[in-house]
Order: sequence, then structure tokens, then C-alpha cells
Amino acid sequence: MSDDDLTPFRDDPLLVALRAPAEPHELADEDSALAMFRQSLPARTRRRRAITRATVGGAGILLGLGLTAGVAAAYTTGLPDPVQDVVHAALDPLPVPAPPSADHRARKQALRQLVLPASPRATAPGSSTTTPRTAAGTPAPGRQPEATRSPIPSTAPRPAAAPSPTPAPPKATLTAAVSRRVVPVHTQVVLSGRLSRGAEGVPNRRVYAAELVIGDTTWRRVATGLTGGDGTVSLTIPALTSNVRLRLVTEQGITSPELPVSVVPTLSLTMTRSGNELVVTVTADGGRPGDALNLLRRDGEAWTSIGSTTLSNERSGVFSVPGPGAARMRYVVRLPATRVHAASFKEFVVPAR
Repeated sequence: MSDDDLTPFRDDPLLVALRAPAEPHELADEDSALAMFRQSLPARTRRRRAITRATVGGAGILLGLGLTAGVAAAYTTGLPDPVQDVVHAALDPLPVPAPPSADHRARKQALRQLVLPASPRATAPGSSTTTPRTAAGTPAPGRQPEATRSPIPSTAPRPAAAPSPTPAPPKATLTAAVSRRVVPVHTQVVLSGRLSRGAEGVPNRRVYAAELVIGDTTWRRVATGLTGGDGTVSLTIPALTSNVRLRLVTEQGITSPELPVSVVPTLSLTMTRSGNELVVTVTADGGRPGDALNLLRRDGEAWTSIGSTTLSNERSGVFSVPGPGAARMRYVVRLPATRVHAASFKEFVVPAR
């Protein structure tokens, strides 16, 4: 069998496809192709001889490679360089795409290596990458150090800082204290205090003592004085006859807290004999007409109420008790507290016969 004898491969799919009649769509432009063919007859003669030789030789190579899967290897550039060039030269004149040559394959691989970026090397945690430098200390050619971005100074005018406000001086305060909170009727008390601004006393300031009698609505000035060098002042309140509230006040209207003072009425009594009884008359200095008076007797360990009366306009009340008997008797007259005064009491004894 010669190299051009294709009889053994007549059933090969590639040869069958080449010998099959043309399809109608493949002959659609047949007339135009024939006209162009007749116009290029000299070139066609040369091309036909080259195609005939290439077809016969290429068909032999193609069929040989087809039997050994060489065609696929040629198109995937998987053949050795000499064989790859032979297949390329044999199939290039045919009207089918030719596999690339070995030189084309080498250029393509070199181009791919240049285009594809090199895979970055993993940097260990905590390590830092540095720009390679030459012995002179300058960055190596081809690699520029990353420029440090410097902040651009602002040219806009800055607003002037607002001046710190001057702290306001502390307000002046006035304290107050009273010498006694509970006093007998007609007793004076001393009201003292200190005028200060922060920790410093305010000297030479006029201060008044004001009094509000319980039941009234108007404050009355009852004493006046000047503060000393340390801001202190002491004022004597006139004798009290009822419960009051006291405070200090400056000419500028600074006031101290209010302080209550309670007044205790004074009870006095007289006893006169009337038959087998004793008449006891009780007078309450500091009491008010209509105030209640209670009489109590001592019975063992307890006090027993045995009578009551009210103060007259003369602020007095009268009780009758048995005269002297077999035993000594103890009695107490009690004036209960009201809004005007504190409570008061007076004890007396009827001796035994």
C-alpha cells in the first residue's frame, strides 16, 4: 500500500465527512465562487498543485494522527516541537484550521508568563515588608518606596477662642442662732448671726432683728446693729409674752432662716379656807382669756383629773378642794399648750390634820 492509498481508511469518520456530498446551504454561493475561480485561473493552477500535494501528504499525516489521537494532541499543542511543526506545515494549506506551530506555542507561553502577575508571597503575622535597598541605601531600581502623605496645612482663619467668663462672686448669706428656744414669759433672748460672702465675713453692714408673733401676719423690727469685722452680729430681743418666730435681715434684703421661740406662762395660786374646803385661785401670766385650766390629784402612782375651768378676763381660775384630812394630798393645776404659748403647770399640797 502506497502513502496515498486511503482504502484502509474508507470507513474513518473524517474521510467519510470529506467525501460526503455538499449540503444545499454549502452550495448557496456556488455561482459567485465559480466566477471568482475563473478570473484567477493562473493562481489557481499553482494553488491546485500545492493543495493536491498538501492534501495527499496532509491527509496521510492527519489520518495517521487520527488513529493515534494525534490530531487532538496537535491542536492542544501537546506534541513535541518537531512533530508539532510537521503537523502545522501539513495542515496549514488545507481549508481547515491548522494547529499552531511550536514557535507560536513558545511565544504564547512566554507572553502568558509576562502578563500573569506573580503570586504574592505570604507574610508571616507580625512581620513587615520592606523595600529592598542597594548598598548605598537607595531604593532598588524598579521598586519605588510608598510616599508618605503629609497633612496639608489649613489656610482658613481659626476662630478666636472665646474669653473665659469671669466667675460671679458668691452670694452673701446670713446665718442665725438664738440663745434659748423655750423661755419663761417676759424673758429676753439673744439673736446672733454672721453675714458672709463665701468664707469671708462682710463687715459694717446694718442688720435688723425681726419678730413675727404667732397669729399675726406682719414681721416687726425689734432690734438693729452693725456687723463686726468678721461679719458677726448679736441683737437682744425684747421680753417675750407669746410664742414668736425670729430672723435677721439686712438692708439689702438678705434674710436668715426663721427660728421659733416658745414662751411658758407663769402660774401662781392662792388658797383660802371656806368651811371644810379650800378655795384655790390660779392666775396665769402669759395665758389668754378662755384658756383651759385642769386640776389633777395624785392617787398612788397616777394623776387623776378632778376638775377643770377656763381663764377669766383677768386670766385666772378658781377650784375647791377638801380641807385637811387624815392624809396629805397632792394636787396639780395644768395650763395646756396653745398656738400662743407653751404648756405650764403648778403643784400644791393640802397637809394632813
